[in-house]
Amino acid sequence: MAIVISGTDNSIKKSDNTAGIGIGGRPSFHATRTLGHIYGNGGSDIVIPFDNVKYNYGGGYNALTGRFTAPFTGVYYFQSGGMSINYLSGDHQLSLRLNGSRYNTSNPGATGNAAPFCSIAIMSLVAGDYVEGVSYDSNTSNGFYGYGPYWNWFCGHLIG
Repeated sequence: MAIVISGTDNSIKKSDNTAGIGIGGRPSFHATRTLGHIYGNGGSDIVIPFDNVKYNYGGGYNALTGRFTAPFTGVYYFQSGGMSINYLSGDHQLSLRLNGSRYNTSNPGATGNAAPFCSIAIMSLVAGDYVEGVSYDSNTSNGFYGYGPYWNWFCGHLIG
């Protein structure tokens, strides 16, 4: 199926000329985590399931897996952010992964509790590609803050 962006209203149309999905025909989602903190396992990525879905236009985000799957080929904006828990030592990262491979990463700007960090990326995706927010901690006492509907987030939007 071909996807066409209309020059008159910038909406996405399918090849059969039916409307796309989301606001202005664009898939978009925003979710936060309320299930609890995620602590490091000593050296590998942990996918963060953001369970509290604020909106999910087009249904591309899966709150159980923490994965957004692109329904259309295009350029997407993604952001994942939050706060650290007990970050006193070691390597503490928040990353975005594309199809299981790291795309970018960030570290908190300071040590301690509630140190903020955020990963932002603009990615070119093919329909069926997936993006996840992941936490990495070399120290099992470090963690990603996981309570409350506004202290952490994962969001994305098709921009073109």
